Formats: sequence, structure tokens, C-alpha cells
Amino acid sequence: MNRMGWMVLCLIGVGGVLYWRLVANARISEQVVMTHYATLKDAPLSSKQYEDMLEVYHGCFEEAREKNVRGFLQSRSQQDSVLGNMKIENRVSKILQDIRVESLKSFKDRTNIYIGMLHDKVVGFFTCADDHVLADNGVMIWSICVDEKLRKKGVGSKLIQHAITSCKQDGRPLSLIVDSYRSHLISIYQHFGFVQRPPEHPFPDSLDYFDKVYMRYEPAASVMPKDR
Repeated sequence: MNRMGWMVLCLIGVGGVLYWRLVANARISEQVVMTHYATLKDAPLSSKQYEDMLEVYHGCFEEAREKNVRGFLQSRSQQDSVLGNMKIENRVSKILQDIRVESLKSFKDRTNIYIGMLHDKVVGFFTCADDHVLADNGVMIWSICVDEKLRKKGVGSKLIQHAITSCKQDGRPLSLIVDSYRSHLISIYQHFGFVQRPPEHPFPDSLDYFDKVYMRYEPAASVMPKDR
């Protein structure tokens, strides 16, 4: 076989791999079953499933939380000395430990939650926060989270679309917030029609809202997303 023939075969092979990867990803996302619960306490999760859910949660937010805590403290510190930096690091560790303990206590108190299951395993979730303080009598999509092992397989896209459909209410704004440095997430939300806007009410001057971007759902801006 000549060189051109080998090149054609290689292109066909690469195309076949990409095609089957797309098919496999579609099959994975299609198998994810979304279920709504008024509260997480109502969800019939086994101990293992609940542990898996916590693992997914920490995988989504712990790195961002550490970055936010450090940035929040640094933005309020006027000390440039090494001693000042050491104090900040000590406070970061203490605050992160406290947040983790508190989040474990309050996690089961989540309300209006949607859980995605794949073969009896929790792979993602989100909540709809009605009349959130920042939503101006609207609804906020809160804590969209996908198992990091299933990212870029269409599962995230499925959760976002499901969140839009489930949380949206006629005549009321739908919004979410995201860390400003997570440009890839901002781009994903933009694909679904979310646009960066000033919040209807200023962000509270607190750690929870430090360095966040407010995004409002405006369907006219929607573009078909890539698999996430």
C-alpha cells in the first residue's frame, strides 16, 4: 500500500475513534437519571451513596474554596512581611477546616435538590434557590456539581440543561454565580445562554461571595454547548 493509502486509513481510524468517543459520551449522559427531592434528607441514599455524593461535592469545590479563602484574606491584609503571610496561611488552614466541618453538618439540610445517578452512583447534583437574596425575586441555580471522573462526557451539559428547565419559572429571572477565575465554566454557561451582568443587589462583603461573577439566563444568547 502506498503512502497515500496509509494516510487515508489513518484518517479513517482517527475519525472512527472520535465518532465512537462521541457515541460513548452520549450514552453515558443518556443513562444519567435525574431525580428531584424537596430536601436531601428525603433522598433514599445508602451510606455509600451519601459518601460518594460528599466526595463529588468536595471534588467540585474544595480547590476553589481554598483559593477564595486565601484571596479573601490577602485582599484584607495590609501586611507584606513573611510573618504576615504565615499568619494568613495559618488562618487559611483554620478557616478551611471549620468550613469543611460545618459543610458536613449542614449538607443534608439542602433543599430543592436534583441528584443525577448513574448505575446507582451519585455523579452530580444542583439545587434551585428560590427568592435568593441576589436573585431579585428570581431563582438561582446553586452548586452545579459533576463527578470529576465524568467531566467532558456530556454529563455536565445534561445537568446544566436540566437545571435551566427545572429551576426556571415564567416571568422570574434565573441566575447563577461562578468564581471569576473559572473562565472555562463561564464559557460553558455562556454557551447555554447565561450572560455576565451586575447583580440586582451588590454581593455581600463576605467570603461566600468573594471574587464571584453573576450570570443571568438570557435565552437569546444561547449557543449549542460542547460536551462537558
